[in-house]
This record gives sequence, C-alpha cells and structure tokens, in this order.
Amino acid sequence: MSVVIQQMIAADSSGIIFTADPISGNRNIISIDAGFGLGDALVRGTVSPDIYKYNKRLHKIVSQHIAVKMNAVVCDHHGGIMDTDLDANQSTMHVLSDEHIHKLVSYALKLENYYGAPQDIEWCIDSGEIYILQTRSITSLFPLPSKSPSLEDPHLNVFISLNHIQMMTAPISPLGQDSLKLFFRTSNTSIENYDPPFLSSAGGRLYIDVTSFLSTKLGRKFFPSMTSNMDINLGHSLEYLIKTQGHRIKGNIKSKPFLKIASPVISKGLKNFFFEDTSTMVEQANLLIEQKIAELEQLYLLKCSHKEKLEYIFNNNNSFLDYAFTQLIPKIIPGIIAMKKLAKLEKKLLDSQTYTNEISKGLEGNVTTLLGLWMGDLADMARSKPILINLLTNPNYATLFDRVNKLNDNYKDFKDSFNNFITKYGARAAGEIDIATKRWADDPETVAKSIMDLVETSKNGDHRKNFDIVVRHAKAMEKAFIEVVRMKYGDRKANKIAKLTKKFRDCMPLREHHKFLMIHYLKYSRRIYMQIAQDLVNSGRLDDPEDIFYIGFLELYNLVDTTQPFQNLVNRRKEKYQHFEKLKPPVLMTSEGEIITAKNLNNNLPPNALPGMAVSSGIIEGIAHVVLDPVGAKIQPGEILIAPYTDPGWTTLFINASGLVMEIGGLLTHGTVVAREYGIPAVVGIHDATTLIKTGQLIRVNANEGYVEILD
Repeated sequence: MSVVIQQMIAADSSGIIFTADPISGNRNIISIDAGFGLGDALVRGTVSPDIYKYNKRLHKIVSQHIAVKMNAVVCDHHGGIMDTDLDANQSTMHVLSDEHIHKLVSYALKLENYYGAPQDIEWCIDSGEIYILQTRSITSLFPLPSKSPSLEDPHLNVFISLNHIQMMTAPISPLGQDSLKLFFRTSNTSIENYDPPFLSSAGGRLYIDVTSFLSTKLGRKFFPSMTSNMDINLGHSLEYLIKTQGHRIKGNIKSKPFLKIASPVISKGLKNFFFEDTSTMVEQANLLIEQKIAELEQLYLLKCSHKEKLEYIFNNNNSFLDYAFTQLIPKIIPGIIAMKKLAKLEKKLLDSQTYTNEISKGLEGNVTTLLGLWMGDLADMARSKPILINLLTNPNYATLFDRVNKLNDNYKDFKDSFNNFITKYGARAAGEIDIATKRWADDPETVAKSIMDLVETSKNGDHRKNFDIVVRHAKAMEKAFIEVVRMKYGDRKANKIAKLTKKFRDCMPLREHHKFLMIHYLKYSRRIYMQIAQDLVNSGRLDDPEDIFYIGFLELYNLVDTTQPFQNLVNRRKEKYQHFEKLKPPVLMTSEGEIITAKNLNNNLPPNALPGMAVSSGIIEGIAHVVLDPVGAKIQPGEILIAPYTDPGWTTLFINASGLVMEIGGLLTHGTVVAREYGIPAVVGIHDATTLIKTGQLIRVNANEGYVEILD
C-alpha cells in the first residue's frame, strides 16, 4: 500500500467544461462554467459561475453570461483553504479571457476525440497556466439518432419520437424496433437492406426523420398543428424550432420515403371527406380487419423451417403498411377534418367551443371503448358468483384459460364471453407496440385483475348506463348546435354544421383501428419468434425464450440456422438497456442532439396552476391517483387518474376515473379519445405531472381552460 502526495494548485480560477451542452444536449455546443479561486465554491453551489458557450461548427464563442460572484474559495498560507469575499470590481469581472476560452476548448476537443464521447472535464488556471484535473464521460446525454448526419453539416435534421406518438416512452427491445421497421420498409428492399432511411434508433427508442416535411412552406404551416393532435408540446416545440432555426432545415433524402408513404394517405382521406358517404365507415373498417386477421391466423400456421418463417414475417408484415395506409387511416381523416372545421366554425359563428367539445364525447364504435365496456360486462357476470370470483382471484394465472374452459354449463355465458374477449383483444397489453411485451393471450393476469377491480368498485350495468348517458348527451348537443346555427344564420350554415357533425361522429371512432390491426400482426409474429426461441433454448443457444427479443431481426435471420450461441450478445444488450431505461427520451431533437422544448403558451392561469391542453371539456375536483404502470393498479370511483400516458392496456382504469391528467398527449391520442368517450374531463401535456402531483392530493382539473390546480 502507498500514499499519494500531490502538490496543491493555488488556482486563480477553476471550473468545468462540458464538450456537449448538458442542458440542451447539443453536441456542437461546448459549455464552460468558471469561477474565481478553487472549484470548491462551484461544487458546493455557494457561487454562481460565469457560463461561456462555444460553437464547434462555427468555431467561435456564441454567448457569455457573466455572473455576480460575491465570494471565492482560495488557498490559505497554512496549507488549507478559506472563503474570501470579492470586491465589487472583481465580482463582475470575466473569469476567463477569450484566449483562455479557446485554449480550454482546444484541450477539451482533444480529450473528446481521444475518448470518443462527450466529456465532463474539471480544470483550473494558476498564473496563466491551464491544468486539466480530471475527465469523465457525460452519461446523462440522450444518444444521437443513429442516422444523424455529421455534426459538421450546416443543415439540421429533425427527429420526432415514434415512442411518444405511440404512447410508450420506455425502451423498445431490439427485435421490437426491427419489427416496427419491417412495417415501414419499402416493398423493393431486400432482407439485408430493409431498414427504412427515415427511422433511427436512439437510446432504445425509435425516431422519425421529419426534415422533408419541415423544409417546405406548406409543411411548416401545417405539420406542427398536425402533430399537436398527437402531443400538444410537440406542436409547440416544432413551432419554436421553425421560428428559431428554420433556415437550417433543408429537405433530405432520408425523410422523403416517409413523405412518399404519407402523401397518398392524405389525398385518399381528402377524397373520403369530400366525395364518400361516411355512414358505414366503421362497419367497413371492422370487416376489413376481420378479414385480415383471419388471413394472418391461417398463414402463421404454415409448417416450415425457422429461416422460412422469418422470411414470411419479412414479406408479410410489409402488407400492414399498405393495408392500414390505403384502407384504414384514410377513413379517419374525414373525422379529423370535420373536427377542425367544426371548432373553427363554432368559434366564428358563436364565439364558443362548447358544442364541438361536447359532441366529441361518446363516439360509438371505438375498439378501445368497446374493450372497456366488454370488461364491464364480464365483471357483471362474475360479481354475484363465488365460483367465478375464486377463478379470477386465483394467482395461478398460467392455468386461467384451462380453468375457464372447465367451467360447467351454469357458467357458459361467462366462459363464452371470456373466450371471445381473448380472441378479439388477446393481442393487447400495456406497452403493446413492443413485440417483447407479453400479450393478454400469453399472460391473462392483467385481464383477471381488471375484471376483479370492476367487480369491487362498480355496480351491475353502471358502465353501460354511464356510457349511454354520454352518448345521448352528445347527440342532444349535436342537434342543439345545428338548431342554434339555423336560428342565427339560416338553413345553409345549419346544413353545413349537420354534414360536418355527421362525418365527425361517423369517422372519429376509427381513431385506433389501424393500431388494433398492427398489434395482431405483432401477436402472430411473436408466436413465431417464441417457437424459434424455444428451439434455441433447447439447443443451448439461449438461456430464456424471452431473450430472443434482444436479438435484431437480421442477426436472427443470418444466424438462426447455425450453431452460434446468442447469449453473450443478449447479455451485452441487456446491460445497455439497463442504461437506456434510466434516460428520459425527448419528444423532439435535432441531428446535433439538441432537445427542443417550448413552454406552454397559456398565460391566463391562476397562481401555481399546472398548464396543459384541454382535450375533454369539464371541471372536476377529486383525489389524485398517480399510476405509472396499469398492471395491478386500481382506481376508486371518483378518483382522478394521473398518468405519463396511456395505451389500450390502461382502458379499464377509465371506467371509475372522474378525470384524467397526462404528461403526454394531444387531441387524438389514446387517453384523450377514451376520456371523451367516457365523458370525463381531461388535460394533457403537463410536464412532470406524475412527479408534481401526489396520490391522495385534492386537485381541480379545469378541462375548459386547460390547467390543473393542486388544492392541498
């Protein structure tokens, strides 16, 4: 053992240099914190540092914030340190000269290049000489999208989070990411080169390159408002990015294929709005989905080699894109257009939004709403029958399906309804866009617990009665809207409102049909992967069947027929994903790594209110219940659900909820749609709502104005 003795540097100034901006994530910005004396004062937070920003691409200092520095920590004459006050002149002086800034930048760039990653570097200056004390990687930065251009490129690429759009901010497994990429590949790509150029991976999430959309005047005008339907904060952030850095956003080849996919959808949707009868849109969509699912069921029963099964997934999953984008999504577009036009007309004619808000509730035919109602029916069947209660509360969920099928004829109605429910909705789950997620058909624990929650917290028929009340109220408001306009403006305007409300209520229930079909593709693909995984386990190449989801599609395809083990690769990926799970993914970022966030623009708020976006009108006071994971969660009647986001795996929590608050969301996201259909007030887009609001607090949700107040 030895003792290290080092000479103390009697620093005149010291600080930290980050080779990437630790706040915004911008890899082209070097940020320097600097104070007089030793670094102790900065570490303790007893002095505000000067902050200097240097742009690597432009090779110049771009900003200097000079703090008022009242004190410093310096060496004393006895080998220790002491606090000292700075005089008025020194307290406002620049800590660093331009020459020192450029020298520090030079050292920082060499260290970053040597270690191959952004660095957090401690430095000091004594008698004009710079000393580097230590360096370490910045681990808190969110990774750059995998298809980002060079940081030296003067143009910006813009990426939005597919995870946020799909209401899942957790990392997606490698095979889960590749499964989604297979949906979006162009039909002429080979199995070795299928990766869509507009989709990038970053931190275990998927990002869409939308640069081409934002490089045109039309795109800059309409794309932010379109994305606001998915996430209100995303829309605001895009507007801010266009305003501040729009001159750097130029069209690029990577995002043009996405534009090519989306353009026909919009044109067909416009055709449906202007020329097609929308009365049977829901029935048409349901029939199309039933036909496709029946086709998938047969095709996935094919007997063939593992490699041939993977080739089948490759060739077949691409058909989803064509089916969804040509058959299903265009049927929703008339409803979206009608919603926008109704809101605009009501504001113009009546200076109100009341009617549009109210007729958007209780839409009939949404697959997710029907799921919740069906679960309520199952709860009604089980509520007074001890045999069924025991069956659902038995924690051996692996045997639940067998136990249901062994029920005698006295319980035939429940048995048939339960099995039909699993047949229709068994592909669903919380976090269902990741193929690694076990489906309800794989693990019925969530279904059983959700039914039991409804048994314990609701009464027979309440779910149907409450929904019927919402539907009748919405239809009454629809008629009232038409008649008010007729009285004030005559038949022509009233007939226009009538046509728009019809298109709106005909088509908006289709909001989630395309995703409902997509998760069936994932369900059947998952079955094939699990067959392959079991054989890999049996041959000693994997430890656990679920480990297959840490293997990429092409890796699996190239190696499945060899004897090469996969477990070392899986273990490395698991370690990497443990880090990814700790990262908070941005909804919008640039190719420089800058995370773009714009503040909510609602200024007419009470003191201390949490601003968001009103998406389902009404005002409600109640007890908050924060839920981060729907599995096992129970909402008591009258509680207000506080969630980061929701997907169909959360649906049963809405039945008892009196209101909804979400961190992520827009007018057309899952939680918003379900809240409107159940007629409960909802506010979305509140940053850190699940942290700022605590379970048990009394809160007021004002979904007329778009904010939440914590009352105690």
